[in-house]
Amino acid sequence: MRRVVERDELSCSNYAMCVVNPNSVSQTFDDPALHEVVDTISNVRDCLLDIVNLNVKVRHHFFYVCAGELVTFQTLT
Repeated sequence: MRRVVERDELSCSNYAMCVVNPNSVSQTFDDPALHEVVDTISNVRDCLLDIVNLNVKVRHHFFYVCAGELVTFQTLT
C-alpha cells in the first residue's frame, strides 16, 4: 500500500487510519449512528472515509477501524 499512495518528500500522504469506539462518544451513540456519521462526512466532503474493519474487541466494546483522507478525520474528531 505504501507504494500505491502518493507521498510527499517526507513520505507523508493525505490518508490515515484511526480506531473509533462509538461508546466513548456517549451512552446513546451506537454502531448505526457511527455508520451514519461516517457516511455523511464522506458524502458532504466528497472525500474518502469508510469503516474498514470491525475486529477489535476490548471487554464488551467493539472498536471500528476507519480509513480515509486526513480532512475527513478533522471533521470526525
